[in-house]
Amino acid sequence: MKLSNNPTLGYLIAALVGIVFTTLSTTANAAPSLAPLLQEQGEEEAEDMEDEDGEAIMEMAVPFGMGGQVSKKYMQAVKKLDVLLQLDLQIEEMKMICDLEEGSVRKLKVAAKAVARKQVDKWTKSMDEFQMWNMQGIDANKDDDEEEEVDIDKIDLKKVDSNTLQWLSMDMVGNGEDNGATTEKIWKKALKAALSEEQLEKFEAVQKQREKRLQEANVQFYGQMYGAELLLEGEKLDKFVGVIRETLAKHDPPRSLNTAYNSLMHIGSIRDKDFKGVLTDAQLQRWRILIGPYGGAQMWEVEEVEDLQVEDMENEDDSPEPKTAEGGDGE
Repeated sequence: MKLSNNPTLGYLIAALVGIVFTTLSTTANAAPSLAPLLQEQGEEEAEDMEDEDGEAIMEMAVPFGMGGQVSKKYMQAVKKLDVLLQLDLQIEEMKMICDLEEGSVRKLKVAAKAVARKQVDKWTKSMDEFQMWNMQGIDANKDDDEEEEVDIDKIDLKKVDSNTLQWLSMDMVGNGEDNGATTEKIWKKALKAALSEEQLEKFEAVQKQREKRLQEANVQFYGQMYGAELLLEGEKLDKFVGVIRETLAKHDPPRSLNTAYNSLMHIGSIRDKDFKGVLTDAQLQRWRILIGPYGGAQMWEVEEVEDLQVEDMENEDDSPEPKTAEGGDGE
């Protein structure tokens, strides 16, 4: 069954995390009184618990980068740096594979800057829509002009907090599709303008081989991990991994950590009947528990509904022909 283009699990997780951390941030910064909620336990006990909870929340908030440690423009600058680094790496690879001339390199460098601006705009829009700024203690309503510009050449990535880097790696645009810098139309046009047809073929051949390796690594990772959970060995394990390989082969290979994670959604679409002769009843039940969080439960429901529809159609075919008003058979 083909999966729809609904937002991926990553979206849902991000939204849930946003709710939790928004609550923590609000509590940590505004420090609302907890005493009214604890009146039944007595005023003194409530005050003690308020102090303890307040300190605990602050201790939890700091490691996640909240409390105004960075600015919106700072995060945008780090995102821009990330995009430029991705494209610089690809340019360096093209120089080795295709023996690019300096003029072609300059064209690609110019295009890389345009791609970086577009990627930052997309990413910022997603951060706005999903209200992610408050996880960093950033006031999303603050006028951007009030913040200082950030020079990306002065960014020390060793000092960037882990939460900022986490948001950079999250694909918030495109319903689970790969929306990295190298997929931008601007970049694809630049490649065709800077590379000859022969150079482009050589470069794309290397990319396809890399994608095949990533796809197989993805298959082996999930196949062996879940196979171990189901205590599969030998031929049964090989067949189990084969079912996952066949399923993922129907979709684009992963080109990033996030799209690799989205493979779970496709694995979650595997039907029970595809594991016939591979999993025992107990293993199949255990599989449902393991894969359930990644969309499997919805697929089982769809499978059961479709099976019922097929059964109804078969029953209709077996039903007697309708009678005419005179009691005869219908034509």
